[in-house]
Amino acid sequence: MGRPKGNGLVELVDDNADRGRGFFCMDLVMHMWKDEAVKGWDEWHDRFVRAEAGECPYRDRCQRYSRTMEKQGRRPVQLNLF
Repeated sequence: MGRPKGNGLVELVDDNADRGRGFFCMDLVMHMWKDEAVKGWDEWHDRFVRAEAGECPYRDRCQRYSRTMEKQGRRPVQLNLF
C-alpha cells in the first residue's frame, strides 16, 4: 500500500510541506489596531511584510522586539529563519 493521495475533500498533512513558514505577531496587530494611520488592507500588509523582514515599524515601542534584540545579540531572528 502506497502513500495516500488527496482528492480535494480531505487535507493531507504532507501536501503542505511549506506550512509553518508564515509570520504572525500579535503585538504587531495590537500596535496597528491602535494606530489610526492604518486604515486598510494595504497598510496592514505593508507593515506585516516589513516586520517579517526584521524591520518592524513599531520596534521603537514594542517590548517583545526589544527583548528579542537583547537575547539575539541585536540581530532580528526573522532574517535567520528562511
